[in-house]
Amino acid sequence: MAGGVDAFALLVEELKSEDVIDQVNAAKRVNTIALAMGPDRARSQLLPFLRQCVDDYTDEILLAIAESAGTLVAALGGNEYAHTLIPLLESLAEKEETIVRQKAVESLVLIGKSMPAQNIQNEFKELMKRLSSGDFFPSRISSTGLFATLYPSTPAAMRPALRKQYEALAKDEMPMVRSAAFQHMPKFVAVLEKDVIISE
Repeated sequence: MAGGVDAFALLVEELKSEDVIDQVNAAKRVNTIALAMGPDRARSQLLPFLRQCVDDYTDEILLAIAESAGTLVAALGGNEYAHTLIPLLESLAEKEETIVRQKAVESLVLIGKSMPAQNIQNEFKELMKRLSSGDFFPSRISSTGLFATLYPSTPAAMRPALRKQYEALAKDEMPMVRSAAFQHMPKFVAVLEKDVIISE
């Protein structure tokens, strides 16, 4: 792997291998590949390629990609580019396979912590809106794990709407969505104001 071109070409080749072990190992090395490619090419080539992979690979490979994505911020150029991972992780957070979804949400929480507050409000807020109002229950399940990341940087005037959104998920028609909302409630409550906890 002399340079970025070779690193990326090798990744593509290994992910097209017929051996699942080769594919999983390649997915686990995404961070190393991204570093070899450099931030610009990692953002313009690697991320779109991985996003495209989401519909083509087994859950085991998608799990490895979801995990790797959470460690990519530095390789993509630092915190100001963390939001470029959202399209990839959003598509993984919509998957029916629970472990893939959970890992995607964990990675979204990780990159959310490294995002500038402005980016969280712009990019993360829109992501939450899309996931929490999704037609299919997996996206709504995933959204429940992201409220605690978005809430602290949300302006006071907009916080009641966010809490209402969470309440709607806790009363969702699908039992799995309600269950997820209650499962993530301790983390959400931990970032709420004390008077809100008492009154609501």
